Amino acid sequence: MKKALIIGILTTGFTAAAAQTLMPAGKQKMEQFRDAKTDVIVTQIGVQPEKQGEFRDLYQQYDKSQSSIAQEFNDGLDPREMTDDQAKEKIYKGFDISQKLLNNKKNYTEKFLQVITPRQLYHMYQTEKRMGRKVMERSVPRNDTGGRR
Repeated sequence: MKKALIIGILTTGFTAAAAQTLMPAGKQKMEQFRDAKTDVIVTQIGVQPEKQGEFRDLYQQYDKSQSSIAQEFNDGLDPREMTDDQAKEKIYKGFDISQKLLNNKKNYTEKFLQVITPRQLYHMYQTEKRMGRKVMERSVPRNDTGGRR
């Protein structure tokens, strides 16, 4: 059993290292960010050690699927250069994407509840919100008076 675990860890490590050398730098940074985010969540919600591997895999799958859905909103249009029709279309597209994100979250809720408790899941969602706010705060440029632009 221990040999299988060690072989699994080594194989995963080598596979991850090989994948990182083949990945573009931006994608590699995103994976590192996703790993760090998962580490924070595991710690914050107190996932039991024996369930951490299963939780990490599930959370990474969930996070990637949420990111994939959210990417549908990025069409490269500059809001300042949109026509009213384009803006209206984007507004309604945003509603559709929000619904897809919610549906995805609901689907994963049952999967998460097989690994963690409802309280841990609630705490996970709260932790995600806080982390998202912090990322946004750091990415929004500030003017000379300390306010946001």
